[in-house]
Amino acid sequence: MADRTDSGNDAGALIGTGDKSLFERVGLWLAAGDWHYTEGSEGNWYSMQVSLECGSVRTIIDTETREDEEIVMVYCIFPVRVPEARRTQVAELFARINHRAILTSLQIDMADGQAQVLSSISQTGSAINDATLDRLLSIALRFADRAFAPMLSVAYGDVTASQAHERILAAAERAASGVQLQ
Repeated sequence: MADRTDSGNDAGALIGTGDKSLFERVGLWLAAGDWHYTEGSEGNWYSMQVSLECGSVRTIIDTETREDEEIVMVYCIFPVRVPEARRTQVAELFARINHRAILTSLQIDMADGQAQVLSSISQTGSAINDATLDRLLSIALRFADRAFAPMLSVAYGDVTASQAHERILAAAERAASGVQLQ
């Protein structure tokens, strides 16, 4: 991601919600970061394809504003559907991963097998700024990148949810200790 400041704000000041809507501010933030995106027809979400190490995900940034609350939801939708016969196992993997997750979660639609990451934030009393948007998108994309291969191994391989989760934990432990496997 490119470095950017608060959508043209002076000295990092926030654009007040009276000046621009949350949706408009997110659009300015996306434009400042040179993201290639489209606007949703309802005027409250953006969509873009994002390439990760593991593949590409459709990313949707949805906005909602209530009286004094701003909400941003980032969805990273995996490009494959989980086969019906493996959805329960993938749901178990997601539950294991979600157990310790903060600000984000993995979700699966049991009816059609669509799997996705959801990261969201709600803020009251002040506007959501660019730094918060940067963090939220970064968290969602990193989570999607780390979860995609384990999800595929359970959905299309002969790996159990428990085995896939153990592999994730082992990889995280190696990364924390600085050990790289060749």
